[in-house]
Amino acid sequence: MLEIQAVLCIMDAYLHIIAEDFSMVKTEIQLSEAQARALKALAAAQNKSTAELIRQVVDDFLRSMSGPDMEERKRRAIAAAGRFRSGLSGLSANHDRYLVEAYQG
Repeated sequence: MLEIQAVLCIMDAYLHIIAEDFSMVKTEIQLSEAQARALKALAAAQNKSTAELIRQVVDDFLRSMSGPDMEERKRRAIAAAGRFRSGLSGLSANHDRYLVEAYQG
């Protein structure tokens, strides 16, 4: 009897940990009919639920948004300054004219 209680206790603790790791917040979103069809087809092709695909996309988006902080961006910009040459003379003084020429072809 003691062994059964120990196993049940371990299972309860395990399920509690799993529940914490996989707890979900139900969220409603609205998709266009085309988006819903495409998502459903993609989910079927990958043998996944549409919810799982949406969670993956959200995770990817959140990772992409957590880029370098402002100090790192400044460091990169300073490191890049002066490393490239346009081949044009007076670029800083004539940048508007060069831009117009580039857009007009």
